[in-house]
Amino acid sequence: MANTWTKIASTTVGSGGIGSVTFSSIPSTYTDLCIIGSARMSSVFNNVEFYMIINGDGSTLYSGTILQGFGTTVNSPRTSNTTYANNFNAPAATNGIGIFGNMTMYMPNYANTSTFKSYVVDSVSGIMTTTNNSLLLSAGLYRSTAAVNSLQMLPTGNWLQYTSFTLYGIKNIA
Repeated sequence: MANTWTKIASTTVGSGGIGSVTFSSIPSTYTDLCIIGSARMSSVFNNVEFYMIINGDGSTLYSGTILQGFGTTVNSPRTSNTTYANNFNAPAATNGIGIFGNMTMYMPNYANTSTFKSYVVDSVSGIMTTTNNSLLLSAGLYRSTAAVNSLQMLPTGNWLQYTSFTLYGIKNIA
């Protein structure tokens, strides 16, 4: 089965930063969605998390499992009935100039109106020292059968200049 990728939308944060990035009016003409990002936040904490809201829904319909490595420590918390999609990682301004984290979020069957929406995420903080690096893998579930038509990326603090996110639609062709 061949896959075709189409860029639906892309955004790059300008000077001064912004409080969130939202992809809205997502067409239902694809089978899957993928967001690829390079991000940096204004938080005063190192290796902080950011969140995703689906369809503007801040209710408690989100749950998931996270596998996170930080320095030499590994943990695997589970979330349930939260008001946002699983955590993602990105470095903060305190991590140094020009350090960005990278992430990929994949959501299959986003337009299906008879099933809940699942997604998987991998992200890395971009800080690669033995004591201050962070890798996060997560799988989540949005317990709604509504087709996904918007995705909002919310930082801890603000997104800083040059942060970018690109949304792709993927068609599986037999």
